[in-house]
Amino acid sequence: MRGLRRGAFVGATLGLGLAIGPFDARAASGVAPGCRAPASAKVIARSRGHLLAWKTKTGHPSSTTVSVCVPPNGAPHRIFHYTSGSITQSETFDMVQSAGSVIAFVVEESDQYGFSQSLEGFAARSGRKVFEVDFADSLVEGGTPSLLLSYTLDAGGNVAWVQTAPEAPSGAGTDTLMLRSGGQSQTLDSATTITSVAFAGGQLQWVSDGQAKSAPVGSGASARRIPGRSN
Repeated sequence: MRGLRRGAFVGATLGLGLAIGPFDARAASGVAPGCRAPASAKVIARSRGHLLAWKTKTGHPSSTTVSVCVPPNGAPHRIFHYTSGSITQSETFDMVQSAGSVIAFVVEESDQYGFSQSLEGFAARSGRKVFEVDFADSLVEGGTPSLLLSYTLDAGGNVAWVQTAPEAPSGAGTDTLMLRSGGQSQTLDSATTITSVAFAGGQLQWVSDGQAKSAPVGSGASARRIPGRSN
């Protein structure tokens, strides 16, 4: 995050241990064959026949592991592991969503260098990451400051989110709607307030300053007003 891979800069300077990616957690967690959460785990997402995800505290009190699998017999995959070794850094894991066999969540980190967020999505069947979007509250390596407000995803791994520019001039439109589909990200709208973002029937729908809009999900999507609808 903040323009750098986690564990490269933050891990080196603050003594953090981070590992994100596919991992067969069955042997490591002691889980019996099949897709089931350990008794000590907290289930964070469940969809019958599609996905089961849980988090566990392991070892160090600040160590968190997130695992996911496809019921009933899919192998568990460890998709997120975080261990803090410094009192100068804090982390939160929040905003969990799932659609079909895709799970997503937001990781927020803060330290003496600033605040950052990472929106990450994984395929439950393989444990592989299908998207990652990073946000930061300050300019890093020529980037643009942005903060995540909300997001939504669909079973195909498409994700849409609303971000804001924390340093925008007072009174300017600061909400921006982004869509990532087919590995490409694009801007769909910018307004003072963007709400009610949802995927529906191959379309992305939202409300922009009280006006209902939509766009097709796919390459070259562009927003259009929905006649006769306003909120």
